[in-house]
Amino acid sequence: MKKKIIIVVSFFIVFLVYMGSKYVYYYVQEDAYYSSSFTGYDSEKDYVMLYPVNRKLNRDCMFTHIDTSLLHIKFKLPFNSAKDSIHLISKDNALVGGTIEGNKQNKGILFHLTSKSDMVIENLKDEVAKINKGIRIENNYELYNKIYSHVPKMNLLLDNYDDIKYNLRLTKLKAITLPNGGDKNIFRIYNANYKGFQFCSPDNSCKTVTITIFKEEEEWIFVFKSFTQDEIDFVLSSMEWKDHTR
Repeated sequence: MKKKIIIVVSFFIVFLVYMGSKYVYYYVQEDAYYSSSFTGYDSEKDYVMLYPVNRKLNRDCMFTHIDTSLLHIKFKLPFNSAKDSIHLISKDNALVGGTIEGNKQNKGILFHLTSKSDMVIENLKDEVAKINKGIRIENNYELYNKIYSHVPKMNLLLDNYDDIKYNLRLTKLKAITLPNGGDKNIFRIYNANYKGFQFCSPDNSCKTVTITIFKEEEEWIFVFKSFTQDEIDFVLSSMEWKDHTR
């Protein structure tokens, strides 16, 4: 009888030590990954619980507009040249500007192409591969979709050390890659030409909305200021890729 009691007690002690070690490991790792030096957000433990939802572009909205282009992309901007004072500057891989009323900017836009050799992207691919059993995701859209779709689900009772580390590292990648507005909404957007993400919405009181668009090897970033959602959809729906040599 004593022998059985000793075995049960010993097993219980080992179990407590094992669970305690995982508990300590989790919170030590969590403290490191959630260090304020990694991100400017104060509430990352809350906003990383958001995940992308699909949103269809409203292709029926029409506005008085101007036609413009950047590199090999043509698109329309809902600016009225008869009423608005329009200032657009195009240089290298970027277009910036907007409409001006007096000394105050009414609408603002930034549109640019990220570099194919962007080390941030390459480092992200390496980091995801490390925690994804060595599998490297080369498609940029799929890479970000994996990161943004991750919602931390940790179970200290059932998860092993690798599971805990996987969750924490992917959670931290999500925390440091979400643009402004990612703490309110993450939308997947797509059409026949591209796939992408929208972060926040004017319908959710966001004056600035960031859009990332992926087509083949290219990544484009739109930042809209003081646009309505219909105006944003109008711009995104109007995008056309011209034939070009890479």
